Amino acid sequence: MDPHVFMPGVQLGTCWLRLSMDQKRYITQQLAEYQAQMFCAQFTSIGSLRKTESDNYEVGRVISMAAWWYNRVHDTTNKGPFNSFEDYIRAQTRLIANESKQCYDADMAEAEDKSEKGSDDDDDDDDESDFLIIMENLRRLEAALPKVFESLPKPTSDESSNILTTLAHTDLSPDNILIDPVTCKITGIIDWEDVNALPLGLACQFPLILLPEARPRYEEPDFDEYDSATDDEDEEQKERQMGKSYGYGVKLREYQCTQLRPYFLQEMERIYPEWVVQHHKGRELRDLEVIMNRADVYLEQRTLAAWLDCIEKGEKRTFLELDHLDQDRNEHPEYYEDEDPLFADAEQADVDDVASGSLEVPEEYSSIVPETSKDHDTARESGNVEAEDKAGSDGAIPERDESSKRTNIVEEQSGAQNQIEKARMSSIPSTSGVVTATRRLWPAIVASIVLAGLLHALRRRNTK
Repeated sequence: MDPHVFMPGVQLGTCWLRLSMDQKRYITQQLAEYQAQMFCAQFTSIGSLRKTESDNYEVGRVISMAAWWYNRVHDTTNKGPFNSFEDYIRAQTRLIANESKQCYDADMAEAEDKSEKGSDDDDDDDDESDFLIIMENLRRLEAALPKVFESLPKPTSDESSNILTTLAHTDLSPDNILIDPVTCKITGIIDWEDVNALPLGLACQFPLILLPEARPRYEEPDFDEYDSATDDEDEEQKERQMGKSYGYGVKLREYQCTQLRPYFLQEMERIYPEWVVQHHKGRELRDLEVIMNRADVYLEQRTLAAWLDCIEKGEKRTFLELDHLDQDRNEHPEYYEDEDPLFADAEQADVDDVASGSLEVPEEYSSIVPETSKDHDTARESGNVEAEDKAGSDGAIPERDESSKRTNIVEEQSGAQNQIEKARMSSIPSTSGVVTATRRLWPAIVASIVLAGLLHALRRRNTK
């Protein structure tokens, strides 16, 4: 069934690039009002909402793609609810490590089977090296977490020292936002099944449509410098890219979103100033969440290793700072005389470790998978989470002594966007008004989330 059949409007992604900046600001303003409504609903633990027998709502285990995709659906690592940000991050790290170990075992079994049949494949050796590098960095990440947590600002809590959380729709991408193509009024928001209550600083992030993780781009791409879209691209994709190659659409969005992010903060300051306070306070929390989303991606291992080197040396750098710097070096090599030692040493360390055979699968990376998914669901429904907590507990992991040399990274690259935001914000009068009228809307939002969660559970059961 078409998920949009009961909703008017078109997906924003089909027309985003063709809208004027004034139209995009109007949409951004509406998204700010929506974020303010979500911020009114606050809780004291991390997880997804579920309906109780008494028709109330409470926070249950986390329902998200990161927690349930692929083999993670059978992993007995604790999935919440969580009473601290630290427990939430440790559980994610363990899920990633367990799945990486499963992928490694499956890849090695396939390679052994090919070998027995007399078929040698160099790609198998590359895959083994990739998994070993990923798992080594995951081991270092787990070892570094205590030091990382010490440096983080304490999440906002209530009078009883319980962590305060609020609802967050973390997938507000162009295809999940429906608008009236004439008036640009938002007519619907979809894909609610992964909405969770997250710490305030983590939840107060830019909508995904504004590319919160993208490198700031201050120069508009020249339309005439890009080739036309190729014939093998479908018509919808050509329309989305204004008839140009993929690179033009990406860079134009980055350029426009660099301007729209400060405007979004202006609107949030006008509507709900406390949201902006939590947004700035939660920068490092969101950076750690970015790492969790990329930790098992091989192409991200160079940046992850560089960030871990900084942590082990006690240097304060965020993952996104390093990621943006690396991207800039790749796009504009003419501006940089030499490779940054931070990245070069981190990459060479991985190559040397693989070549020497010093990388091994950490013993603590072993997935504890129930014999059947039915056993898994029965254990959860009976409330027996003791085994889950034990399976997800952190083992004693030795610190890695080696650390790579590096030089200072220019601060202007990472601070440029903050400077723009501060300059824009300085001209905005502070207001203390809160959108009290929107508080009446959040029960409907909660009901939508719970319904999406129930549909998600039914789909999982029907696929078994």
